[in-house]
Amino acid sequence: AADLLRIQLKGDGRMAYQLKISIIGVKPAIWRRLRIPGNITFQQLHQTIQAAFGWLDYHLYKFE
Repeated sequence: AADLLRIQLKGDGRMAYQLKISIIGVKPAIWRRLRIPGNITFQQLHQTIQAAFGWLDYHLYKFE
């Protein structure tokens, strides 16, 4: 699950997104909050999430 907040970066007018990404169905809750540029690709987003959770690219992923 992910919550999304759109923000504007100061100074240069670029957009960024703040994401809260949660792993569903585990206790205690495991989540990360990330701030990413608005022009990020899905591949870059995937790599960012992998790094944030300390994963080694062996989990399946799906963007909805």
